[in-house]
Amino acid sequence: MSGVIFLSDNLVNDASITVTTGTANAQFPVTNIQNESPSLKFRSVGNTVVLEFDMGQTRAMDFVSLVGDPTGDFGLTAAELKTAVTNNFSGSTPINIPLSSDHNIGYVGFTEVSHRFAQLTLTGTGVYSELSNIFIGKKINITQNNLSIGSFRYGYTDKSVVRRNRYGQHFIDERNLVKFISGSIEYATKDEQETLDDMFIRHSRHEPVWMIVDQNSDGMNVGNYKLAIYGYLDRSPRWSANGGQTYTAQVRLLEAI
Repeated sequence: MSGVIFLSDNLVNDASITVTTGTANAQFPVTNIQNESPSLKFRSVGNTVVLEFDMGQTRAMDFVSLVGDPTGDFGLTAAELKTAVTNNFSGSTPINIPLSSDHNIGYVGFTEVSHRFAQLTLTGTGVYSELSNIFIGKKINITQNNLSIGSFRYGYTDKSVVRRNRYGQHFIDERNLVKFISGSIEYATKDEQETLDDMFIRHSRHEPVWMIVDQNSDGMNVGNYKLAIYGYLDRSPRWSANGGQTYTAQVRLLEAI
């Protein structure tokens, strides 16, 4: 497998966001991107829109990830990122963000830069473009040898309510599916354990975190999207010592809605 990536310190949370090309739908303002719930989303009036993010000062960044509303259709067909020291992006290399409409997520890593501004160009499905949450910042990467491929799994919890009468007829209140991913972080070094433990304590069960387990789809077909999630820790991980100053913890995330 290609390792596990956590996305924690999101520069977007404190950024100033401006629509520089296109128009925001007044009912779905751009500030919705900074709300942790994907159900509270940004939507443009036209099919294409350009957003500018001012981080306030130069910050390290090497990863971008985005999600749409998991209870609806993915509102994007293309997304492109540029970064720069100033808000002049004419000399910036565009970074294409691969998207999966089936799994409602897109992401890509890039060579680390220390920049203040980012520009995001979104293309929708014909009438408008729609975005729920985006991460721009520096990833936390745990290398391949610290993963147990057999332990990681994903699935969906069906929130529908099903009732049956005495004749076996079903009465169904159809609701959404909630994705989960769980597995073991094994043989983490002392430094990795400290980094992850600080992150787990910071997010706890009340602040979402991003986790990408199989970025290169080495362990599963389309594993780069199947084993990727923006969600909440189901519980704070508990560490155990393996000997030789290595550590193991169980991780389970529930998709943010």
